[in-house]
Amino acid sequence: YDDLFALPCWDNEWNNETWAPEDDFRNESCYKDNQQDYEYVSYEPCSTESFLGSVTSLEYIPDEHIFEDVCTCDYMVRNCRVLEDRNTRGECQEEVANPCCAIDFDYDYNNFTGVNATIDTDTGKPLEDGWTCSNGMDSLCPDLWNNSRKYVVVEDRVNWWYDNGELYSICGCLYQVDECNLPSTDPTADPTADPTEIPTFEPTESDGDGALEIKLSFTVIIMIILSIITLL
Repeated sequence: YDDLFALPCWDNEWNNETWAPEDDFRNESCYKDNQQDYEYVSYEPCSTESFLGSVTSLEYIPDEHIFEDVCTCDYMVRNCRVLEDRNTRGECQEEVANPCCAIDFDYDYNNFTGVNATIDTDTGKPLEDGWTCSNGMDSLCPDLWNNSRKYVVVEDRVNWWYDNGELYSICGCLYQVDECNLPSTDPTADPTADPTEIPTFEPTESDGDGALEIKLSFTVIIMIILSIITLL
């Protein structure tokens, strides 16, 4: 392209014996004026900036060609999915990755039915918060444990791209599951308070002094009876 833009600089009007093909003409008016005429040549229609989509990884551009004024770009896109970090698994916490809108565990995306996009009419791109489940599920990341586990959705991610004018997408969810603090199987929504009444304080009297007093009383009675018998 540089050679094309520099051609006018080698006309008789501009030619100078001191110039050589390896010289830099980019600051010369002959070069700049010509560059404006061929500006479209310098545009890269198949660059990564021209890729219409949002994916985790765009590997490379294997092919680009123009036929009958139609430019075709071939992009190599990785089929990226949300993956759990198995090194974080412990006794109580686990990470679980699964496709969006799934009704069961589907690690290989065999039953993934897809998601629907809401297209921005101004840009022609999907709205970030406009994705819904194609199978009618209310949430992109539904409860896979039927209320038998406590969990949080760490991330949900949608990769999307256009191929020959058709929109493609893949969606995944990352869960963090609590395997120890399990929810109650039959929780009471409004439990009735029934506290234990405060017991009345009633100290127990000591039996020691009372027993000694009884023994003395019996001794006095016996002595009186013996005295009466002696007098008779």
